[in-house]
Amino acid sequence: MKNKIKNISSPLIAFIPLDELGEPLITDGMNEACIGEFAIDVEYFNDEGTKCDVEKHAVDWATCKEIYKAMAKIAIESIKE
Repeated sequence: MKNKIKNISSPLIAFIPLDELGEPLITDGMNEACIGEFAIDVEYFNDEGTKCDVEKHAVDWATCKEIYKAMAKIAIESIKE
């Protein structure tokens, strides 16, 4: 996922798509742009406590959606104040 907005010095206001209940909506475009883009490093240690391996594991799409919806709700609430 590449950020297409560069050299912006002030905060931007963006529209957050909402479903019919007013909840943040995940669009097909969001899915296509973001699925598989996020990963976490999992470190493995031997019996002596020495790190012996690191693997990248993709963050599952359901977790990504939950994070987005929670952050979108916070953004929506922040402009209501």
